[in-house]
Amino acid sequence: NFALPPSPPNPAVQVHAMDQEVVLSWQDELETYRVIDRVDVDEEGKPTYYEFQGYNIYQTNTPTVGPNSEVIKLATYDIVDGVMDIQDQVFSEEFGEDVNATVQRASDSGIKRMIRITTDAINGGIPLSNWNRYWFIVTAYGYNPYGIPKILESPYTTIEVVPQQPNGGMSLQASYDDVIAAVTGDTTYNAEHTSTGPLSDGQIEVVAIDPALITGKNYEVTFEFDSTLNQTVWNLDRFDGSEKTRLLSKQTNLSGDDGYTVVDGIMVKVQGPPPDVKRMVMTANANGPITETAGFDITPAPPYPGYSVDWFRDIALGNASILDLANGMQAGGGWYFVVAGGNSITEHEAFMGRILRDGDNDQIFLPNDYEIRFTQEGGYGVMAFTTGEPVEVPFELWYVGSGTLDDPSDDVRMLPWVLDIEHPLGYDIGDSSGIGIFSFALDHQASSAENDPWSDMIYWYMPEDDSPGEAGYDQFVSEVLAGTYEYHGTEHIARLSLMNWNMYQGDGSVNAMPDVGTIIRIEATKVNSVHDKFTFTTASSAPVSSEALAKAEAQRVNIYPNPYFGQNRAEVNPITRFVTLTHIPEQDVTIRIFTISGSLIKIIDDDIRSEQGTLGTNTAQWDLRNDYDVPVASGIYIVHVDMGSLGEKVLKAAVFMPEERLDKF
Repeated sequence: NFALPPSPPNPAVQVHAMDQEVVLSWQDELETYRVIDRVDVDEEGKPTYYEFQGYNIYQTNTPTVGPNSEVIKLATYDIVDGVMDIQDQVFSEEFGEDVNATVQRASDSGIKRMIRITTDAINGGIPLSNWNRYWFIVTAYGYNPYGIPKILESPYTTIEVVPQQPNGGMSLQASYDDVIAAVTGDTTYNAEHTSTGPLSDGQIEVVAIDPALITGKNYEVTFEFDSTLNQTVWNLDRFDGSEKTRLLSKQTNLSGDDGYTVVDGIMVKVQGPPPDVKRMVMTANANGPITETAGFDITPAPPYPGYSVDWFRDIALGNASILDLANGMQAGGGWYFVVAGGNSITEHEAFMGRILRDGDNDQIFLPNDYEIRFTQEGGYGVMAFTTGEPVEVPFELWYVGSGTLDDPSDDVRMLPWVLDIEHPLGYDIGDSSGIGIFSFALDHQASSAENDPWSDMIYWYMPEDDSPGEAGYDQFVSEVLAGTYEYHGTEHIARLSLMNWNMYQGDGSVNAMPDVGTIIRIEATKVNSVHDKFTFTTASSAPVSSEALAKAEAQRVNIYPNPYFGQNRAEVNPITRFVTLTHIPEQDVTIRIFTISGSLIKIIDDDIRSEQGTLGTNTAQWDLRNDYDVPVASGIYIVHVDMGSLGEKVLKAAVFMPEERLDKF
């Protein structure tokens, strides 16, 4: 069976016809498209797959695409994966053989599920006109690098759109792209962020896409952990009285881009930080608490005084303003920064991969806060990866809760596991002077020149007894000193190291320690969790309707084109002729057409509008025929539009019919 696998179907497109513009939106159901190709196999002879790659949007000049149709591509939205323009072998009529050609152009634009169209590409980019018909196509395409052909695309199924002003009697309270509700870093309106646990750093923006469809109702965004995706996803519900209606499920986009799905005329942009370190702050030194804030060139400044100790972002990517401190960040004159081992780690992404084991510890680390405190008493750790012996360390490790920095009641002292970077079984840097003790050694390559000592790597473990205080730690010390510790506990942070920049501390020795009294705080990003909830209302942005507005709108009923000079640009063939009545109310309308002498020749009611497909579009069509289905003669016609309680309107229509030639008698 050499039949091609099935192409992806067309997305289910929602049409938003607005005043001289069109928005097309669709959901994400086709993004799971994956079909097996048993004919085109890979290098190992295994079947290959066509997988979703992106969307194409086109405009055409006919309601059905045929050999004489003009089709213009308006946009491509594709996955960001390095697959852009796709080339394939296609038959060339010019050369009479297959040639290599580009069959799909793309740019790694990222997936979007909406497009706003304001110009007519078929007619040279002129603005869209209200009440004219336009035809668009939205397709999905799958890609198989081994396939013949390499792409499979949805059929060219057209979508007819008629731009128009809002329904009669409706006054819009928002415009396209208005933010109508938000919880962001600097503003909150028409929305609220609550949590049954620590409040996340998440944000929400509700953007108007089709203001006429805004419901005025209340909505709720909730989160759940999806074990299949191994990540937290979000859902959107609408409150319909006492009931909730699920509109979106298991959404993963947290980027704040335009790749969200449009529902109820709005785009809900739920945002959240990625699993990361939010900031790293030195909050105290030998002189006591830091009293100024400095160095946060890239990471967000804390709401308390402190110095940034984030080398990979605030120094390497920022302005390194912390290095402008006249006397350093320590009473001893030095600067210390948090880095990761080994000493070749020079970028933030690699740093995060090392301290969180390439994401394996994300769900443990987040959304917590930690401190390393250099104290006079210090404490004990264990040389976990070399001798297993106890080691005295000049610091204490503390878990300080999640967003509860000012509340010590949930603080837990953690267990220091130490990797001796000088030991042959450790990192083995070739310097044996510090074996068996917690020490620094040259050189970490995060900073240039070989004058930046880095410490033995510190692994932060939560004790089995994780009750607040030091009980779990005390048990650890007892077992380590007795040689009975069995390496229990849960790792939160791995391979963390401190770097003594340029050896400015104290006497300038390689092994100079931070000041006693130094506290370095590590805050994780507060990602959205199952505890978080966003609620928002669209009440102030819903369109307003009134009988007075409806009556005023009813008086705008018009005919297009008028006069009718033998053709209408919306006609798609020479047989189907019509004029369009615009601004027609939704229902309960009767249109009567009379000759200039007063003879009734045509009645168009709601049933006929339903057959035409114009009911609900604020339009009606007269096919320029009488009730006997005979084309009318050229002349002036009286059009009476009865709109019930909204009133009536009388118009004149001038019709100039083309010459009819009969081939047979």
